[in-house]
Amino acid sequence: MPGNLDKRRTLRENALRNAAKKQAGVHDLGDADLRYRVAEVTQEYRTQAAVYLLMDRSGSMTTDKKYIAKAVSFWLVRFLRLKYERTELTFIAHDTKAEIVTEQDFFGQGEGGGTVCSSALTVALQEMTQRHPSARWNIYLWHFTDGDNDYSDNGVYAARMADLLQECTMCAFAEIRWEHAAVVPSRLLQALAQTPHPRLVTAVLRKKEDIHAALKAFLGAEVAIHH
Repeated sequence: MPGNLDKRRTLRENALRNAAKKQAGVHDLGDADLRYRVAEVTQEYRTQAAVYLLMDRSGSMTTDKKYIAKAVSFWLVRFLRLKYERTELTFIAHDTKAEIVTEQDFFGQGEGGGTVCSSALTVALQEMTQRHPSARWNIYLWHFTDGDNDYSDNGVYAARMADLLQECTMCAFAEIRWEHAAVVPSRLLQALAQTPHPRLVTAVLRKKEDIHAALKAFLGAEVAIHH
């Protein structure tokens, strides 16, 4: 007999068939009597989100630039906390090297030195692999930088972002530049643009008034991905 045979329903079906023929009892089992247990397929929705906030803390990231990053981060996290029952935050700061830091240190003063943006992505990928497997978490990553990256690192950054996009629900690149800066995108942003991805969202913020537009771009993309 097949392992998923429902014996109780099978016997009941046979008894009913025999009773209809005025032959009470269970006998003469046939294929018409056989009933099977059907596995009920249920979909488990992930109700928890892991949020990775990455900050360039090199000398060119001024207090004003970090204010914009903090304002965008606040509303992004608030949105996700309303959407998910559980939200875990990870803060990563970097110049040429990256490390996991507290929220207070994340928005602290710049430490000077050069910039290797891929270092932050590498730390994020290592951390989420260990703590937030994509099978159980919806993972969001935002990187705030002014785009002034070591030239040799731009291709490495784009490749590392491609790795993260295999794990994340959404990755966002927020380039914070002032109005007097060149209009053309940074070479780092250009490197990202060479390999577009539906879960990668980019925005350039040139003044505080751009915060609303950036939030709309990021959150609008998040809604589009899920619906």
